[in-house]
Amino acid sequence: MSEKIWPNSGRIFKNENREKETHANGRGDGEVTCPHCQNRVLFFIDSWLKQGAKGPWSSLSFKPKDKQPGAAPQPMRGPVGAQSEMAVPPGPRSPPASAKGFSDDEIPF
Repeated sequence: MSEKIWPNSGRIFKNENREKETHANGRGDGEVTCPHCQNRVLFFIDSWLKQGAKGPWSSLSFKPKDKQPGAAPQPMRGPVGAQSEMAVPPGPRSPPASAKGFSDDEIPF
């Protein structure tokens, strides 16, 4: 079986470390490509098996990989098929023109 994750897809495996009912039944990862800018986002998937009136169903949770505690930030990746795997994230934004010359001392509280 291939280890590649295709764009706009993911995979879930049985959670072998499940200790409590509140822990996910399955864990995995995936990738979503933005249709507008073509940037790809990597994420973790957790799944819980539920029983409902219409039968069994799955509840899913998605978390960006760069938001996990203790995980190193994931760099933004370029468009699908791009030569470079890395895209340069935008730098810090400058304040709007209306905020220039504004001082915190002017705040009444």
